[in-house]
Amino acid sequence: MNRRTSILTLALVLGAIGVYASWPRNADLRRFEPAEIARLETAMWRAASNSTGGRRGARL
Repeated sequence: MNRRTSILTLALVLGAIGVYASWPRNADLRRFEPAEIARLETAMWRAASNSTGGRRGARL
């Protein structure tokens, strides 16, 4: 990569980080559902252990 491409890539990455950091979030611990998280985690691990090769994340 030449210098101009490197600077442009760095500017895009820094811009994406800035947008991510300033995006509003709705964090509410009262809406946390441990049973739902457990169900999703279990489904993820079952899918990972039953799948083969590169298709591991395709069903998640």
